[in-house]
Amino acid sequence: MIWSKPIGILEYTLIGIFLLFYLMYFIRMILVSSKVRSNMRRSFYKFFLRSAYFGAFIIAFLGPSFGDTKKEIKTTRKDIFFVLDISGSMNSNDVLPSRIEKAQKELSHIADRLNSARIGLITFSSNANLICPLTYDKDAFKMFIQSITNQQVNGTSNMSPGLQLAMEKLSSPKTQIHDVGKFVFLISDGENFGEDPDKVLKVFRQKKITLMTVGIGTTSGGTIPETYGPKKDKEGQEIITSLRSAELKKLASLTGGTYFETNDNRNDLAYLSDRINQIEGVTTGYQKVDATANKYFYFLLFGLFLILLDVLITVKTISL
Repeated sequence: MIWSKPIGILEYTLIGIFLLFYLMYFIRMILVSSKVRSNMRRSFYKFFLRSAYFGAFIIAFLGPSFGDTKKEIKTTRKDIFFVLDISGSMNSNDVLPSRIEKAQKELSHIADRLNSARIGLITFSSNANLICPLTYDKDAFKMFIQSITNQQVNGTSNMSPGLQLAMEKLSSPKTQIHDVGKFVFLISDGENFGEDPDKVLKVFRQKKITLMTVGIGTTSGGTIPETYGPKKDKEGQEIITSLRSAELKKLASLTGGTYFETNDNRNDLAYLSDRINQIEGVTTGYQKVDATANKYFYFLLFGLFLILLDVLITVKTISL
């Protein structure tokens, strides 16, 4: 027999309390029997009955499992690339401490909470770079995230190279596993000064890659800090960068994906890992494993039956 949990302090305490109260009960019965005629032996019938159902409840609480059985489980696989915008606008502090630092912090938390998925990281501004190939090593992934410095966050935003590189890596024979669920999470403020990524997303649909978009920033926007103050345009006016959620929602919808958002008032990234874990990967097969079923309910029902007997059966201990 296999137990779900070992007998511990709680169980020993309950047993001790049960025995203590019954000891007090027997002492009382002995004192009574010295004054009136009573049959102490009949009291033991109830003791054994109550000990039986108390013991049954303790066993049920410990979760006994016995009997070998076969259980069929489904195995699924997921490959996920996070495509992170590191253009200059991601330095804006309309999301504290800044858009890029908020994204780095939340991505590290997401990695800690992910289950059974290979994850990789691509960054882009005007061009795209593979920072972390697909891996199960969460610590390595987090190390690559934290390696991105403020000095690297510059340039203008062009989404297409980042999405193109993610598509190529997910489709590469060197990294692709047959029938793997493939997902891309684009984390950006939505600004795009390059070509329209619609062409790349058509290939996403063909290759059954799902794009999820994560907007980071606010609609009111913020300035872009530089060494000598906020960044300005040619006319000397401070540049205000704002979240363009409509564009990101449109991109996600083209592949049947979902849009998420994070800022000081809303943080979808906080539960993004739960959403990723809920995403069904592609089924790669079925396998049978040995399993034991928790049979606690047998002991629970037996204990309840004995309680019913305890209520229905009366024992006369004092004769007048």
